[in-house]
Amino acid sequence: MPQADADLVVTLQASPAGPCLITVSGELDYHTGPRLRAYLDEAPLRPGAALVLDLSGLTHCDSIGVAVLVHGYRRAEAAGATAALAGTPAGTFRLLCLTGLDRLFSSYDSVDAAIAALLPGRAGRGQPVHGFGCPGSILACRPDAETEVPHTCVGNASWSAAHCCQ
Repeated sequence: MPQADADLVVTLQASPAGPCLITVSGELDYHTGPRLRAYLDEAPLRPGAALVLDLSGLTHCDSIGVAVLVHGYRRAEAAGATAALAGTPAGTFRLLCLTGLDRLFSSYDSVDAAIAALLPGRAGRGQPVHGFGCPGSILACRPDAETEVPHTCVGNASWSAAHCCQ
């Protein structure tokens, strides 16, 4: 059942055969972070399970929000589960890139792509993406990386690393 306040809506869907899906919409910050953290703490995780955080409805994420996402990753890791982000907005992904946390999370364009990649027997069907839906080197989004590392973006537009997280 979704819980909401003025700035955040969080829903949890868990099934024995599938991933634990937590959908986040709105602003993730100092005031709303504890709500997502509570959902992460209650998520039924077990060894080999998958936790997918659908961030496609996220409109704002500050450093507290990032800390809550890291808490979710650590909680999944401690349970022997795998955690992934889906639909991460560009601004949030840029924040992850700037802090180096893009190396911690697997990110996918959509929930379906994340589930396809994480569920047993479906590996290889979803490919991680990096900022703006750009598949490529993790270092492509690091501010200290070479600025001319080419990679291909969704829609076959050509980007350089210098543009990926700006």
